[in-house]
Amino acid sequence: MAYSGESEVSSIINGTNSFLTLNSSHEYEPPPFDPCKNFEDKVARLSDSFHSYMRPLAISLYSIVASLGAGGNFLVILSVICNPQMRVPRNYFIISLASSDLLMCTITVPFTMYNTFNTFWNLGEITCRSVSALQGVNLFVSTMSITAIGGSYCRNCSIRRKHV
Repeated sequence: MAYSGESEVSSIINGTNSFLTLNSSHEYEPPPFDPCKNFEDKVARLSDSFHSYMRPLAISLYSIVASLGAGGNFLVILSVICNPQMRVPRNYFIISLASSDLLMCTITVPFTMYNTFNTFWNLGEITCRSVSALQGVNLFVSTMSITAIGGSYCRNCSIRRKHV
């Protein structure tokens, strides 16, 4: 076997040896089916069809969810603030959860909707970092509020069992 400018690649196919010789004078031609390219084409076509047909529906759904979420959480906060008999520690956790969700519905959901329909972020690095940080804070506050609400229910259950 001579290796003058040629490299031989061997593979065993169906029990037989087949050799593929790549000559340095010939350029490699990719196979007609390139899974990466075809995948990118499919994603581009799907993205175009999504933007042309589904964009109005998605914007409407985002807007409805954000509006109902903001309105509902505002009413929860208002009801606890306006009724003195509802000012108990457990409801403070609910106010914390509602505040976090209100902030999410009014600030982060619109930016998420913007990010869904645009292929790049052109609102600046400070806005990008601020929105990302705010989403993390919302997640943390919501998780801690739900944990505190659950803990207060478990505490009440154990106190009731001791007295029974």
